[in-house]
Amino acid sequence: MLRLRVITGVILASVIVGAVLALDTAWLGVLLGAITLIGAWEWADLSGVPGWPGRAAYLAGLLALAGLLLAYVPSLAVLVLGAGWWLAVAWRIALGRPAPVHAGAVSGAWLVAGPLTLLPAYVAMLSLHASEGAVFLLYALGTVWVADIGAYFAGRRWGRRKLAPAISPGKTWEGVAGAAALVAVYGALGAWLLGFGAAAGVVFVALVLLAGAASVVGDLFESLLKRAAERKDSGRLLPGHGGVLDRIDSLTAAAPVLALGSALLARA
Repeated sequence: MLRLRVITGVILASVIVGAVLALDTAWLGVLLGAITLIGAWEWADLSGVPGWPGRAAYLAGLLALAGLLLAYVPSLAVLVLGAGWWLAVAWRIALGRPAPVHAGAVSGAWLVAGPLTLLPAYVAMLSLHASEGAVFLLYALGTVWVADIGAYFAGRRWGRRKLAPAISPGKTWEGVAGAAALVAVYGALGAWLLGFGAAAGVVFVALVLLAGAASVVGDLFESLLKRAAERKDSGRLLPGHGGVLDRIDSLTAAAPVLALGSALLARA
């Protein structure tokens, strides 16, 4: 399973890196939009929407909402909404409230949570690509990948204390510590390559660490949804990984936080 996960991960990473570097923002938006819609399809399925007509209607509503946001709402406002949403999610998870099981029934609350989870991340990635450039967007994606790698290997080697056993029994505090350590090194390297001074570099490393922490929240939130739906994976599209949501769950939380922080840092 690990070998299959690695092969699929390498292929996915190669496609995404190539697309980010080769495409302009408009065409990248089309590709990321398609990925977002696949994730929304899986979200509707996990939320209990039966059959393709209902899920197609959910996707149509998401498309309409995305069009309104892109046309009439400043991207900074969308990023603020996204960061606020993930702050609320983190607070809910910290309170340890279990997700009500809704398998076999439609959950309106989870359906509403879908756009709040997916659309700010989509806007964040387009905003980073348009304002900061392809390389910085790749750096943002790398933040999530580095956090995942650090958490995986530190958790396997030293993991003892469960992070959120009621949501995702496999995650540990030692894994979180490993993720934070690797992300801190990654942030310091990024600050050096970007030519930040000492003060701005410290702020940038803190921002990258915050995005890494948000990625953990995003992962836990999707696990909460799957637990409510009594599912192991969000889908079967990606061998060794499950569905699209299983691969972008961390990114949905990290991208708005990093994009908002970058925008505020640039203004400062």
